[in-house]
Amino acid sequence: MTDIFGAPAVAPAPADPMDVPAGTPVAPAVPAARIPGHRTSSSGKTITVQKDETFRAVAERAGVDPFDLFDCNRGVIGSSPSSIVAGMILAVPD
Repeated sequence: MTDIFGAPAVAPAPADPMDVPAGTPVAPAVPAARIPGHRTSSSGKTITVQKDETFRAVAERAGVDPFDLFDCNRGVIGSSPSSIVAGMILAVPD
């Protein structure tokens, strides 16, 4: 999908950013601020985001609460879970 100038169209921000497929361009509600991460996975377990996978689906596949996965990876993801992209490696919280 493109806009009238031929640029990729940007979808409006969804009601729940955890349900946006990986790599879907979305208009952020506020500029994304990078927050220093605090990975809390002492086991070193990670999970790789798959193509068209939502953040919620990644959390379900990892067997963790999506909010815990988000908190564990803020430094990688930024301020919105909808910014995940396929191939991104996330730490799985303990």
